[in-house]
Amino acid sequence: MFAYKQNQSKPPVDYEYANNLSEIGVKHIALGTEDVSAALADLKAKGLADDATTIEVWPDVSFFFVKDPDGVWVEIIKDDRYS
Repeated sequence: MFAYKQNQSKPPVDYEYANNLSEIGVKHIALGTEDVSAALADLKAKGLADDATTIEVWPDVSFFFVKDPDGVWVEIIKDDRYS
């Protein structure tokens, strides 16, 4: 979890995906992969993603989001823009 010690007693914030981009602070963490489909299948098999989790495909980028146990968005991405 990304948090400052002095904020530990505050209630968690329930952000929807990308609804607070204009506010300063950590929005999500991204992890790269060579195979987004295999990563999603693995997370589904482990119960960390559900059937509603879908892969977004943009030119040279494919990704999906899941939440960690603390509610932080985790992006799994294959980014070929700089290859």
